Parts: sequence; C-alpha cells; structure tokens
Amino acid sequence: DHPANFGRLCSKGFALGETLPLDGRLLHPMIRRDDGGYLRVPWDRATAHVADGFQRVLDQHGPQAIAFYLS
Repeated sequence: DHPANFGRLCSKGFALGETLPLDGRLLHPMIRRDDGGYLRVPWDRATAHVADGFQRVLDQHGPQAIAFYLS
C-alpha cells in the first residue's frame, strides 16, 4: 500500500530479467589501451587503476569533483 510503488516492483526490478543473459556483458576487468582497444587484466591491477584515477581527480580538482550514485 506504500504510495511510492503501491506494492509493485520498480522499473529496475521489473526489467531485471533482461540483464541476466551474459551475451555482450563484460565478464572480466579490462583496461583501455593507448590504441583504443582493451587489455584483460587481473582484478588487483584493475582496482589499482581505478584507485589511481580517483587519486588524480582528487589531486587536480578536490573532493567535490567525485560523487557516487547507488541504487
């Protein structure tokens, strides 16, 4: 009876089944190469790459330049 959804699934929950097939999904961490292609890398390297990117943004633009949206 809640007015937010009146007991129905939200649109994301309703369409969840469409996200289950693995065709066309990224299944391994990849880093873009200089030539525009992608290189499969181990998780620890991918995580470090993301952390380095966040650090560069923080150093150049400060903490207000980063935001997260979780749903």
